[in-house]
Amino acid sequence: MINFIIFFILLIPNLWAQNTAVVIVDMQYGFYSRGRVLQAEGLIKLVKKLQELLTWAKNKKVPAIFFKYKGYQETDSALTSTLRGYKFKTIIKNEDNGFDGQSGYENN
Repeated sequence: MINFIIFFILLIPNLWAQNTAVVIVDMQYGFYSRGRVLQAEGLIKLVKKLQELLTWAKNKKVPAIFFKYKGYQETDSALTSTLRGYKFKTIIKNEDNGFDGQSGYENN
């Protein structure tokens, strides 16, 4: 019974890790300026927390995916530069209100 419990404790975190990714949506300069929040204290705190999350993902080798809306400038470089040297994906949305099934991909 103890061997089964040890197996379970060692195996389950690995199974969870295989189904985990960090997903960042619409953290683009075009959205910041549209909402006039570029220098807002809340945005600055959010970016710092997302940098911590992305650093964790990089250290744990958890996939990172950015979604960005076509035409709203680039994803915040404070976030993407956190992953320098680590492969991540960017999915480009063609619609502001969701996904139209014709999104594109960037390899970073």
